[in-house]
Parts: sequence; structure tokens; C-alpha cells
Amino acid sequence: PCAANSPFTLNQGAIGFTGQTDAAGKWQGAVPALGPEARIEAVFPDGLRTTAALSVPGAAALNRVALSWDADPAIGLHVFEAGATVAQTGHVSATAPRVTGTALGGYLTVLGDEEAPSARFAQIYSAPAGLAEIALEFVAPVNEATCGTDLEAVSQRSLGGRSEDPVVILVAMPDCDAIGDAVVMRLPALPLVFAARD
Repeated sequence: PCAANSPFTLNQGAIGFTGQTDAAGKWQGAVPALGPEARIEAVFPDGLRTTAALSVPGAAALNRVALSWDADPAIGLHVFEAGATVAQTGHVSATAPRVTGTALGGYLTVLGDEEAPSARFAQIYSAPAGLAEIALEFVAPVNEATCGTDLEAVSQRSLGGRSEDPVVILVAMPDCDAIGDAVVMRLPALPLVFAARD
């Protein structure tokens, strides 16, 4: 089989994450589209590239925020719906991601294989375009992997099916005497978007 048991990086524009194929050269997963026309590219260590494109007519009914980064899987996106605070019902994160179709709320898709070489991770928050009161934070724990380093992440939004340009996030992490703390950066809130009816 082609590319059996091989690591790869899956890219959707500026947002990417690592994965690993099985013995049959296959990988299966759900990757939320960041626009009505999605193009996905898989890149393998030997230079092999394969692409897929698809139309996503339901994208106009959703707002999405994607975050992608290297290094530490503990970094991530935290979403607070309807004025929620940490650990409340409206707090959505990698430890409480919810599922597709959550009533009156959004969900988080967590992507990336930390066992892959040059591991890269992505998280994509999806919510109905009419959902209001959504606050977002980029959270980077200070630990042995991140302390004293310069972190770089990429964020990209799709609002009502319209994809925005990616934004690079640069963070100078505190020194290692701050291990146990975290850097928290507020991201732009999602605006209220009403999907047009045909």
C-alpha cells in the first residue's frame, strides 16, 4: 500500500496538524471546513503530496475559529459561551470539547498526533452563526517544554462561510521559574452573523 504506517501533515490553508496512516496507508478523521470550498493537502516525509477539494454548502450557517501550533499539545483554545467562566457548562476546551450537534452551543475538534515527528496540533471551534456571547482565549501553560521559548501559532476564522486571512500569534514565554503558570491571550470575539436564506 502507498504510504503505509507513515507520518504526515494535513494542511487546510495555514492550519495544519500531524497524523499517521495505518498499515493500509489510510487515515480517517473529521476536519471542519474553514469555508464553503475546502482544499485539504496531505504532505508526507518523502515529498509525496495528495490533495482533496470539496464544497461545503452548510458552511454559511457556521462560525469557526481554528488554532494551529507546534511543540506542546497542552497549548490550546478555550471558549466561553454565554458568559461562562472556567469549568462551567459553557466552557469549551480540549478537556471538554462537546460533540457535533450540541444543542444551543458549539463544539471543539481536537487534531494532531503528538507521537509524530515534528508534531503539529490544531483545534477548531464550530458554532451556529447566530450564537452570541462567545469569548475566546489562547492558553499556553508554562512547562518544561515551553518555558523560555518563543511560541508561534496561527489563528484563522470563518464567519458565516467567509474565510478570513490567517493571523500569526507570537508569544515570548516566561522563564522556567514560572513553571505552573500560564500565558492567557484574549482573541477577538465572534460577531453575531445571520446566514442568508436562498
